[in-house]
Order: sequence, then C-alpha cells, then structure tokens
Amino acid sequence: MHTRFIMTCSALAAMLVAAGGSLAQNYPTKPVRVLTGTPGTSVDIAARIVGQGASPLLGEPVIVENRPAGLIPDILAKAQPDGYTTAVAATTFWVTPLLQKTNYDMKDFTPVTILTSAPNLIVVHPSVPVKSVKELIDYAKANPGKLNYGSGPIGGGAHLAAALLAQRAGVNIVRVAYADSGPALNGTLSGEVQVMVWSAGPMVPHIASGKLRALAVTTAKPTPLLPGIPTANDSGLPGFEVTTLVVLFAPAKTPTPAMTRLNQEIVKVLNSPDIKERFLGMGVEVVGDTSQDASTRIRDETETWAKVIKDSGVKVE
Repeated sequence: MHTRFIMTCSALAAMLVAAGGSLAQNYPTKPVRVLTGTPGTSVDIAARIVGQGASPLLGEPVIVENRPAGLIPDILAKAQPDGYTTAVAATTFWVTPLLQKTNYDMKDFTPVTILTSAPNLIVVHPSVPVKSVKELIDYAKANPGKLNYGSGPIGGGAHLAAALLAQRAGVNIVRVAYADSGPALNGTLSGEVQVMVWSAGPMVPHIASGKLRALAVTTAKPTPLLPGIPTANDSGLPGFEVTTLVVLFAPAKTPTPAMTRLNQEIVKVLNSPDIKERFLGMGVEVVGDTSQDASTRIRDETETWAKVIKDSGVKVE
C-alpha cells in the first residue's frame, strides 16, 4: 500500500516536471509586450536593444510600447501574469514609494533580471583642496557646513546619493536644490556648489577637461567604464555603493517556466559581446542576473534608501 503510494507520487512529480518543461518550451506563443516610459531615455533605449535581441531567441516579436510613466505600474499590476506583459523601469521605481504615497505596491511585481547598471561618481570642483574621498571627509569634518552639494529634486538620485555619502561619512554637507540634476551639474562646474554625486556619463567629459575632479566611482568593484578611478569602498567609505539600475519586471505570480525562459534568453542577449560593447558606449554595464538575485539586490537597495530617507528627514512636499 505504502509502496504503491510512493510510486504514484513519484510518477506525479515526474509528470509535473515534464509539464513545466513543456510549458517553458511552448512559451511564448504570441508577442511579448515591454512597457516603457518616455522615448529616447536610457530606460527606453535599453528596452529596445534587449527586445530586438530577444525576439529571434524567443521566436516571437518583442514589442516595446511607450506609455506615460505614471500609468505603467497600474497596467503591469493588472496585466494577466502569463509572461506576455512586462515593463522596464529604473531605480526610482522602487524608491518613489519610500518617499510618497503611490498607486502601486512593489509586491505586485517581480524582476525578471537587472538589465544594466550605471555607476555614479563623487566629484568636487577643482577649488576644493582634496584629491580623495578620505581627504574630502577630513576636510568636511574640519569645516562643518562649509561644503555644499548640488542635487535635483527631493528624493532624486543625486539627492539621495549625496545624503548617503554625508550619512556614512558622518559629515555636514549642505544641500543646494536645483530644478533638476543637469542644472545642479552646471552649478558644480561653476563652483556655486563644491560637491556632487551623480551618474558618471554626463560628468566624464568635464573630468577629462579638468573642470571637475573625480574622487571615486560608486560601484562595488572598479569599473572598465572609468579606468583608474578608485571605488568609494576602497577610498574611505566601506560598503558605499550607488548605481542606477534598469530592470525588467513582470507581474507577480507569473509562472516560473515563463520567467525562466524570459530570463535565459535576455541574459543571452546581454552577454553578447556586441551588446556589451554597445551598452559600454552608453556609459553602462550589463548585468543579466537571475530573478532571485535581482530581487535580493532591489530589496537591499530599498532597505538602504529607506534608512537614508528616514535618517535625513527627506519628505516630498
């Protein structure tokens, strides 16, 4: 009796495994939608590069649809969790709910994979007499409130990154608010503010010209995008890591076989030498991790930013 039951369970398990494999092979049987926001942004471009590469591997078209950014979470949350509706979003997607009430909950989504990661740079105006992060920290401690940092809107990437720097270093650096990060960069170039922590891409030309001094890159390890520039972790700020991630999301409860197939084919695209080179030319590195690893990284980032927001008293009016 018991032997027969065990054999039956084994047979059932084998059938389920076979069924899962069949579903993975059959998916997709129709076009896959990828929702993204404003055309021409880094997020939109990443979606199109990956979508174009994944279409032949999946055997079905991957269609990128531009929608108003505010509507995408609602569309994705209400979509059938079958792997045919996805969305690409950046770090602000999971940071915004920490700052203000939103019409979505991150529990409604699951990451397929992190597509790309863009480093930030800690820079100073050349008038600041420091050449490393350690020297910056020492200078700020010796001159509390004397240094200013430029940032865009409250809760934006440049704001939170500099707030994290001040928090981890235990220094008082005063925020100067600008309408956006671009004007904040101009303020740093002019010397109106002395410090900025922001995406590397827009700042690299000014570092090359000597208008800005790069102190550190904010990746966990040295990046080929910025050879010769040390990490903040190795320069006096252990564990300091700030990057802008671009992630492909699916609705929560999307079947594992569909998630697995999507992940496998997209990771193949990201690992293509041509695609890696193309993204490097845009100032970003490809990631292509597992869904579980992506979930862990987003969770860890969320915890970090939640603490920064709480300790800094950041509020969106």
